Amino acid sequence: MWIVGVDGGGTKCEAGLFTQSGDLLARARTGPANLFANFTGAMACIEQASEQLFSKCQAQHNISVTQQDCFISLGCAGGSIESVKKNFRQWPHQYAGALLNTDVYVSCLGANKTKACAVFVIGTGSCLAVFTPEDPINMQQFGGHGFILGDVASGAWLGKQALIWYLQALETPPQDTLLLTTLKRELGSSTSLIIETFGQASAREFAELVPVILNVQDSSPTVANWLAQGASYAANLIERHTDKNQPIFLTGGLATVYKPLIEKRIATAVTIPNKSAIFGAYAAAKDYLNRQNG
Repeated sequence: MWIVGVDGGGTKCEAGLFTQSGDLLARARTGPANLFANFTGAMACIEQASEQLFSKCQAQHNISVTQQDCFISLGCAGGSIESVKKNFRQWPHQYAGALLNTDVYVSCLGANKTKACAVFVIGTGSCLAVFTPEDPINMQQFGGHGFILGDVASGAWLGKQALIWYLQALETPPQDTLLLTTLKRELGSSTSLIIETFGQASAREFAELVPVILNVQDSSPTVANWLAQGASYAANLIERHTDKNQPIFLTGGLATVYKPLIEKRIATAVTIPNKSAIFGAYAAAKDYLNRQNG
């Protein structure tokens, strides 16, 4: 039996097809897979990723794989929400078996090869997780409340800061003219159109502004201040909730951006994981299957 490992976040879904021994045969990437934000849409992206894996496995290894041949292990944003768990239990599929965890949990498993660690996930959303293999079910998580209620430092949070700042800047011209010009080029200058576009936008849509923001991070004091706020938030969580002897990892799309800023504040090295979250999803499946088989 093959194992499909899935890392589903607010911006993208990454999936890998593994052998029982953990060899990665194929990788795929599709659209957002936050199960709480849009369960049906997220599962469609996951199914699409699986089909890509099967096609690549056939093309690259001449191995024919179907859903019935696979156990699928999901690590998805929103995976801890009760309504999501209920929908997952009712999800019709043809896989040999299916398992649901959060994206944060599989990130922890992948970061330190299932050993104890702390992981600050910083992508579309953000949170800190403290993982001990002796008590994996009770993994401690701090933050991760969604960008409306938190997710400070995240891509969605940065996008939201930029939009708030820009709407005010259109009314009261700021000193940071570089950022003003950059955002005007991206968003236009119609306040009503911006409100219509982003008034009910998703976290992913806010996070799509991040590349524009980071293009001026070295020249814009405003962007530098946002990144400093985000780094201070992350550093405070890490200092308050982790053990000094515990390895600390950063993962997610903004990990490399924040790494030097966080290290400066905590005076401790943080590491970008060698193993990805899809490996963590594989490891979760492997552990589950081993326990099921006694």
